[in-house]
Amino acid sequence: MITSVLITLHNKEKYIDFALNSILSSNTKSIQLIISDDFSSDGSYLIAKNWIDNHKQLFFSVLLFQQSKNLGINDNINFLITKATGDFITFLDADDAFMPMAIDINKQYLIDHPKIDFLFSNHVLIDELNDINDWRYVRPARELVIKCKFFIIVDVVFNWGIPWSKVFARRDAFNKLGSLPREISYNDRWTGFKILQAGKYAYFNNISFQYRTRFDNSPTPTLSRKQMTDDLLKVELDALKYSKRVLFILLFFYTLPLRLKSKNRFLFSLSKIPKKIIRGLYRSII
Repeated sequence: MITSVLITLHNKEKYIDFALNSILSSNTKSIQLIISDDFSSDGSYLIAKNWIDNHKQLFFSVLLFQQSKNLGINDNINFLITKATGDFITFLDADDAFMPMAIDINKQYLIDHPKIDFLFSNHVLIDELNDINDWRYVRPARELVIKCKFFIIVDVVFNWGIPWSKVFARRDAFNKLGSLPREISYNDRWTGFKILQAGKYAYFNNISFQYRTRFDNSPTPTLSRKQMTDDLLKVELDALKYSKRVLFILLFFYTLPLRLKSKNRFLFSLSKIPKKIIRGLYRSII
């Protein structure tokens, strides 16, 4: 069974070799590697091409694309998805990396658990020099509670971040989530909510990814904090419209301050109380 590994590449000449080399520890003959360079202005494409020229014989198949104009992250992801033909699908940012054997381990989990379509797992944090900052981002208490699907929902809504930003999935199930909207920058949170709405997801206590952090803890490059905040609001309000049962209830309280049209400060403060209570209770557990 084949896994399609999709890599979005844009101005990451410093890291792309590291990302690609991390794939080699898994069984590459069962991997379809697809890279889309989104009109990089540095040497990213040539570095990726040279790496592929030296390693393509190791893989089931390799595709490398160079876009003639900048598509943006979401359209570039959508483009990659149309090229994938594997039984499974996973994504890698060009400045992140896989842990050894991670692709094989996650694929085997889905093979062994046919009722699971989407798999989340733990991360190692690395810095700009590839040094490890944190060997296990998700701590034991959190690992224990998110084995339960109810707490996965609580965690995604009220404690967003790692490990929900990356997923290993059955390709057919992932395609049913739909295309990423180009007008939002938070594609991972949008995808996370879509996965919760679709069901058939699980957290697997395996360290699968190396997630890169910046020394200055700056926000996503090219995005202002206002744009990031506005995009999050769009994603969360959109998720509320299409959610049911537990996810709807939790999102209802999470987005209540966003939906309150009154400018009365007292009412606005009251609307935040349910969100603070739920978040506080959950974080006291983990």
